[in-house]
Amino acid sequence: YSVVFAQTGLSSDATGTVVTIDGSAKAFGDFPFSKWVDYGGSVSYSYSSIVSSTISGKQFRLNSATGPSSPISVTGPVTVTGNYVAQYLITFAQTGLNSTATGTVVTVNSVTKAYSNLPYSFWVDYGSSITYSYGSVISSSVADTRFRLNSVSGLASPITVTGSVTVTGDYVVQY
Repeated sequence: YSVVFAQTGLSSDATGTVVTIDGSAKAFGDFPFSKWVDYGGSVSYSYSSIVSSTISGKQFRLNSATGPSSPISVTGPVTVTGNYVAQYLITFAQTGLNSTATGTVVTVNSVTKAYSNLPYSFWVDYGSSITYSYGSVISSSVADTRFRLNSVSGLASPITVTGSVTVTGDYVVQY
């Protein structure tokens, strides 16, 4: 019987192993991949949870797999599909602050980040929304000193993710 391995959500920039079938790695260009298996035979497979991209700041995350789970005991034709979603690297950074900055610098999707946590980068599914806000004034551990938000470069909040993004809060020292 024919056992077919397919994928959805990957594009031609996908690179590296997508699925390993009976120990043999298959890449984007191998899809769809079919294998003939005798009745009662077994096929083991594992889709990669993350597939890299040739585009910087992009990757693909395995969202689900449809079809019988591994190992498959073959009793008829079968198709297994790995369903992927594109993800992009989102980064929040700062300029103008130093190690004397205290407290929250930026809040991203209700998660607070201090000076020591920046830059803060994470992968986000295509089409997702991200909200953020930079603190307008950041305290300093040095007396009579603080940092004022001068500008923010990058996309405005909320961001609908369609590519890799870096957002930077630019601060100036006030005395």
